[in-house]
Amino acid sequence: MNLKTCYSMEGVSVIIAFCGRRKHLINTLKGLEQGHLLPDEVILIEMGDTQTELPEFNLDIKCNLISGTKSNYLPMARARNAGAMLSQFETLVFLDVDCIPAEDFIEGIKALQSTERAIYMGLPMYLNNAVDGPLSYEDFKESQEHPKRPSFGKMCKTDDYGLFWSLCFFMNSTLFFELGGFDETYTGYGIEDTDLAWKCKHSNVSFYLTRLKVYHQPHAFQRPPLSNLDSIVKNCNHFFAKWKHWPAEKHLSRFTEMGLIKWDKHQYEPIEIVKLPSSEMYDSALVLNEPFA
Repeated sequence: MNLKTCYSMEGVSVIIAFCGRRKHLINTLKGLEQGHLLPDEVILIEMGDTQTELPEFNLDIKCNLISGTKSNYLPMARARNAGAMLSQFETLVFLDVDCIPAEDFIEGIKALQSTERAIYMGLPMYLNNAVDGPLSYEDFKESQEHPKRPSFGKMCKTDDYGLFWSLCFFMNSTLFFELGGFDETYTGYGIEDTDLAWKCKHSNVSFYLTRLKVYHQPHAFQRPPLSNLDSIVKNCNHFFAKWKHWPAEKHLSRFTEMGLIKWDKHQYEPIEIVKLPSSEMYDSALVLNEPFA
């Protein structure tokens, strides 16, 4: 990834990379529009062949299309980097298409005036039901924190970079490009965000967990993500080659238990796929109505 050399103005750029999920995207944009403060720009990077039509919003929205993608090999790292390259402002906010920001989300980001080399993660709250009709934060009072994440009362610094999720995070534009952005070797499901966290860890970039909330909209998923077996194995092998550490151990352990791969956490050789999932495995992995992946 080439470094961005143009000067970034003071302000906040929100970057959303997505494929499909039009309804979720509209809700997320409604959330940004209803915030106490608006972002200075919203950059939509769509991975697909046709640009999604959207209603009008009271937001400065820029749209860009990355075409020729396949559903199991979405170039999320390239899409997010493309959004950062198009940004004009010094604070980059990466927001998942499923995450509706709280009313004070952008306000809270703008209030943080730290000059520290740091990456900040928002607090994902999980909704139990789909969001239909007008957006009302009153409907979000029953949302829950993820049960496998630490509970904390105020913004805190942590040395556990494994807690980094890219659902909702923000950082200084100059720092993002100094780190080289996301590694575009990763395609398909995940690991590119863990790689960015490890870049931060090994570059002495501080990591903060904040209480700035986003509300995660439920959607169907697989547990484990069998449709992404190929890309997870490829991405995990690339990550281990770089960092000598295995990411996504929960997924790898489950794939091993199912007899799909040969792996243990002490090995140094690349993971091999020994068989593909059966149709019965796909059916049993599908989860339709749970908030937590």
